[in-house]
Amino acid sequence: ISNWKRVPLDRVNGNGYRNYVECQVPLDAKDPHAYLTILVTHLDRKTDRQDQLRVVIRRFLEIPAPAILMGDLNSKITEPQLIALANEPGVIDCFGQLVQSDLARKRIDWVFIRGLECLKSQLQPTTASDHPIGWVELELSDPQSIR
Repeated sequence: ISNWKRVPLDRVNGNGYRNYVECQVPLDAKDPHAYLTILVTHLDRKTDRQDQLRVVIRRFLEIPAPAILMGDLNSKITEPQLIALANEPGVIDCFGQLVQSDLARKRIDWVFIRGLECLKSQLQPTTASDHPIGWVELELSDPQSIR
C-alpha cells in the first residue's frame, strides 16, 4: 500500500462511529500514477446506512479504475442503491454470479469492482462468524490501461 486514509462517515443516531478506508496499491513500480484503489467499509445497520451507502458508492464511482469497493454494507440484494450500482456500466458485483446460492441471496457483505475482471468468487459458511467467508479472484481488465 502506497497511500491510505480513513474517511469518517456521518451519523445521526447510534453510538458507533463508521468510516471507510481508501488505499492505493501500486501496480507498476515505474509509474506512480498506476495503482489500484480499494475502499473498505462497515456501514451502519439502521438509520444512517442509506446516507453512508450513498457516500461510499459516490466515492467508488468517482475514483479512477481499477477500483474495488468491499465490506459489510449491511444491505441486502433488494437494496435499490446496490441494484443501481450493479447496473452501472463497467461495475461488477463479484458475488452476483452466485445468486442461486442461499448465502448469496442473504448476503450483506459485498465486493464491487471496476476496471477488473472477476475470475472466481465464492461464499462459504463458517462457524467463526455470523457472516459467510467470501473471497474473489481478480485480474486487471486491460493491463495496458494503467499506463
